[in-house]
Amino acid sequence: MRKVLIGVVCAIALIAIAVGIAFRMTSGTTAAADHFFKAVAQGNLEQAYASTAEEFRASTTVEELRAFLEENALMQSEKTKWHSRSVSGAVGELEGTVVTKTGGTIPLNVSLVRENDTWRIRSIMKAQGGVVTESRGKEIPPQEILVKLCNESLAEFAAAVNARDFSSFHASIAKRWQADITKEALLDAFKSFCDQQVDLTVLRDLAPVFDEEPTFDDNGFLAIKGHYPTEPSVVQFNLGYEYEHPDWKLVRIDVSAKRPEASQ
Repeated sequence: MRKVLIGVVCAIALIAIAVGIAFRMTSGTTAAADHFFKAVAQGNLEQAYASTAEEFRASTTVEELRAFLEENALMQSEKTKWHSRSVSGAVGELEGTVVTKTGGTIPLNVSLVRENDTWRIRSIMKAQGGVVTESRGKEIPPQEILVKLCNESLAEFAAAVNARDFSSFHASIAKRWQADITKEALLDAFKSFCDQQVDLTVLRDLAPVFDEEPTFDDNGFLAIKGHYPTEPSVVQFNLGYEYEHPDWKLVRIDVSAKRPEASQ
């Protein structure tokens, strides 16, 4: 009986140690999110914006952030409660609620990324409230958004190939794809591009041409097929996106460079 009790005590101690380690590993993410919403509550939007990740600031202006916070009553935040937290490498995820000064409760998903040993807000996702007639993620985006998606994805891909480092690219893709592939596996998958020193940064001054009307494929992903009019080879692409509020995130990429006669 005594041995059984000792075993139970040891098991409880090991569980407590594991929980303590997990708590310490994720405490930085909750502190970063709390810091962000505290600055928002104090009306210091510039400070809140400065605590976001480089990727966040590249795609969202201060005024766009302000509009999002005001539209979703987050400017009135009083305290945060995080009931789920996780860390995988340099990416952290939080699920919880923001309690407003009027007593309202707003559910949120917050994604963070570790930059220079500091956790920073990468994205804030809020489920749509009120009467929902149609999901934004089920509509084909307007032309300017489609062009922006292609340009940003190919720019991220080009930078990863040139640096032989897919860390930033991996952090930018959809959660579904992040869970299925590592940055090392991405580097291995596109090793031929790196070895051949294919420089796709030349695409940054070009506009994509869509070969087919963008549509939703059998998996429900937004499918965009087209090319960039480069010479002597034409850069062709087949991209897939999944909607993660408030943005479309890359879930598939197929890029090739072919001479026009070879593609006929």
